[in-house]
Formats: sequence, structure tokens, C-alpha cells
Amino acid sequence: MNLTTEARLGVGLLIALQVLLCFVSIGLLARMGPAVDEVLRENDDSTVAVEEMLGALAQPQPDGAAFRAALARARANVTDPAESPLLDEIERGAGGALAGDGAARTAVLRALGGLSAVNRGLMEAAAARARVQGRAGAWVAVAAGLSSFWLGVLVYRRQRSRFIEPVLDLDAALVQVRAGDRRRRCHTGPAPVELLRVRQNLDWMLDQAQEQAGVSTPAPSAHEALLALLDALPGPAAWVDADGTLRAVNQALLDQPGAAGLEAALASARGREAPPEGWSLRPLPGGGALVAAGTVLQEASSSPV
Repeated sequence: MNLTTEARLGVGLLIALQVLLCFVSIGLLARMGPAVDEVLRENDDSTVAVEEMLGALAQPQPDGAAFRAALARARANVTDPAESPLLDEIERGAGGALAGDGAARTAVLRALGGLSAVNRGLMEAAAARARVQGRAGAWVAVAAGLSSFWLGVLVYRRQRSRFIEPVLDLDAALVQVRAGDRRRRCHTGPAPVELLRVRQNLDWMLDQAQEQAGVSTPAPSAHEALLALLDALPGPAAWVDADGTLRAVNQALLDQPGAAGLEAALASARGREAPPEGWSLRPLPGGGALVAAGTVLQEASSSPV
């Protein structure tokens, strides 16, 4: 995959997840708002009707017209089955209550209190549902936020391994060449197509400069074979030249720069001595050696370099 496609894919995934999070939040709010407003509006009308009926009964001369108008509005706005029996009781006792009958007035007031309690309970239930939806929406937003965070981490790790680290390796190679190590070359490993071409071109330029300077270098095929062998080894491994110069290391050694016994293994490779425990050494034709963790070089000793 080329560098432009990788960058667009990573950034595009992050943007898509953020847009999805925005739409989820908008959808949740759009779903909660109308439902809560409708319940509150319907039950608020019934509550106002109850207040008007109580006000009509509380006057020195009860206002029958206002009472019956409020009763009709409450009956037209029934939102729960529990309201109908209470409205029937209010209608039965309305005549006596308006005429001053104490028993009828008490029964009507009790029914009005029950009607108010029913509507208040409906509004509290609507508020509870809204709270549940709000908490659910908050957790959805948290999940989406965490997904966005982990996706960002994954994108960064991929960009670091496939772009940042190869660029840093190119910089390290050039710094070492400028410091006098004319045999330093770029490490192999996964990278976008453009960076792979940069590595190949840089190695070619360094080989040309080395040839012009009269410094001997392994044949290209042998050089590539040694690098390929290093990269194929599962554990930390290094290539030490005949003069003791560290020519190349594999990615596993870059990931474990402090591997146990590394310094002793490099010293044994420079001196062509027995490696320390846990390491294996393979001399190379013409001088130099490969050193690797484990016994992989012993097992591969019959393979041509």
C-alpha cells in the first residue's frame, strides 16, 4: 500500500467515526425531546383543568360554567385509563358540589386530587424514561469516544511502524555514513512503496559512492542475502564484519536493544569465539559473522549464505 492511501485511510476512519458519533448524539436528542414534550404537554393540560375546577369550587358562589368547561377539557385529554373513573366520579358529584352539598363537594375534591396525582405520576414516569435514555445516550457516546481513541492509537501505531520508524532509520543511516561508516545501509522491513524505493535508491547511491572511493563491498547478491537472512530470524540477530564493525541488525534486535547477553554475543562475533549461553554464532566466508539469540544459526548451518 502506498503512503498516500495509508494516510487517507487512517484519517478517513477517524473522521468517519467522529461523524458517526455526532449523528448518534443528534439522533438521541431528537428522539428524547419530542417524546418528553408530548407527555408533559398532555398531562399539563389535565393539571391545568384540575386547577381550574378547584378554583371554580373555591369561589363564594361556585362558577358552574368554568367548572364544566374545565371538566370537558380534562375528559378530552385523557392519557391514562386511570383518569376515566375519576372523571366519572367528578361528573356525578359536580351538580351537588356546585349546589353546596358538603358530601358531594368532598367526593369531588377527593377525585380531583386523584386526577392530579395520576397526571403527576405520568409526568414523573416520562422524566424517568428521559433519564434512562439520557444515561443510555451518554454510554453510547462514551463507547463511541473510546472506539475513536483506540482507533487513533491503532492508526498511530501503524503510521509509526510503517512511516515514522523507516524515516528515522533513513536518518540514522545517513548520520552514520556522514560519521565515516561507509558500509552502513538501510534496514529492511515493512514500509510504504515510496519509502521502499527511497531505501533502495539510497543503498544504491551508497554502494556507488563506496565503489568510487575504492572501498570493497560484498557482492550485491551476498549483501542482500545476508540482510534477508537477518530479517528472517525470529529473535535478535546482528551481522558483524571482519574488522569488527556492526554492519546490520534485524527488527527483533531493534525492538529489544537491551537483550540479555547481547554485548557478550557481539564480542564473541568480533573475536570469532564461542558465543555466550542462549546465543549462536555462524562465521561468514571472507570474515565476519552472524550472531543470533537461540540456536537458529546452528540449525541453519547447512543453508548457503
